[in-house]
Amino acid sequence: MTAAARGSRRGEATPGEQLAVLEEALPMGDFYVDAQGYVRASKVSRFELNALLKELRVNGIPLRSEVPRPGDYVVGTVDEDLPDDMYSMTVFKVNGSEVRSGISVILLAGRRGRGAGPPFELNDVVRAKVVGAVDGIIFAELSDEKCGVLWTRCSRCGGKVARQHGGYVKCMRCGNREYRALAPDFLSVEAIS
Repeated sequence: MTAAARGSRRGEATPGEQLAVLEEALPMGDFYVDAQGYVRASKVSRFELNALLKELRVNGIPLRSEVPRPGDYVVGTVDEDLPDDMYSMTVFKVNGSEVRSGISVILLAGRRGRGAGPPFELNDVVRAKVVGAVDGIIFAELSDEKCGVLWTRCSRCGGKVARQHGGYVKCMRCGNREYRALAPDFLSVEAIS
């Protein structure tokens, strides 16, 4: 191996991290040169220094915020009943990726008919679609065929439930029958884990 080939390296860099000296290689991509002539990464990047060709390629890694945007799917637990058919939901997944930041979303429920209750209950695990954000408050609803209740328990006794025809669930312990807006993958371990 030649001395030039030994000087080649690759890896990941954080913003401001020194990658090379300007005379060492011709930089390309997401970089800046400081006053002392050091080439530094301008954002979180992957870099490759080819000492033989005297090239330094710096490619920024796109970062995705955990904050859901309109059109994203969120999975979370319905926590609190709010006025005007709205509920608070704590999100633990955005587009299938786990989040740990404790994001809360306002879930717009709507009613399913005269005298009927909401399409879910407190403590249900629900998949919803984000429809917008106003003043930093994120709103979601069950407006899509992929959306609905993923996991629930009987609201009367807390027992396990089984899916029935027409969006109903029946308690295996007490026999109570309740309506839920069930997701196509209701009780699927992959959807909630």
